[in-house]
Amino acid sequence: MKWRKTMLECREYSYQELCSIFNTHDARSIKNRLTRWNVEYTYKGRGANLKFTIQNIHDPFRVFCILELSYSPQTDFRKLAYFLYYYMNDVEFYSLPCERQEQIMWMEGTPLTRQTIETYIQRLADNELILRASGNFRYYFALGDTIIDTDEETYKQAWHEYWIHIEIMPPQDAIWQMRRKYGGVARKQAIPEQNVFYLDTWDTLNAYATARVEADMDEFISSNYSDAQESIE
Repeated sequence: MKWRKTMLECREYSYQELCSIFNTHDARSIKNRLTRWNVEYTYKGRGANLKFTIQNIHDPFRVFCILELSYSPQTDFRKLAYFLYYYMNDVEFYSLPCERQEQIMWMEGTPLTRQTIETYIQRLADNELILRASGNFRYYFALGDTIIDTDEETYKQAWHEYWIHIEIMPPQDAIWQMRRKYGGVARKQAIPEQNVFYLDTWDTLNAYATARVEADMDEFISSNYSDAQESIE
């Protein structure tokens, strides 16, 4: 099991505690990060006697993802929050291929590439929140934006036919034959399993992501309502 950092909280911290959390002994670096992450704080003392008081964490989702799960500070945390909101709460979305997840995110107005989605999911795996080698797979045929679900037997049959075809034709023609018959190229994607040892971290992340999305939705509704009122007046 991986060692976890301590999530930043609204309380007083010694200089040594924050050095451990931020993995630095540079007080200026600590202050700069807190400011960039929109964390309100005060400090007193000097040197090893320096103490910080965290007064308000305006975006706990962002801070949690950076400190606890090592997401890059340059991540688009709004998009990450929406993705995790669906991924952690919708069983169907959770098991979909990345291609289909990409389509849904675009339709929902939060465009993400499948490469970015893969990065998000791999970060969860790196932190052992999910186990990708679960032995369970989703089988499908993919062609452009079209995804056709299938079963393991059909998936294997499609590739069996492919290997027969390349004995008498170029590989690209064999792939074309697969596309023509099945509607796409046969693929499979592992369906991850939650790691029961880190359910508390999973639940915390889910709560922060949900709160971030709900706040964003509330702001959108409020903004639209204000615009509608102004147009009426």
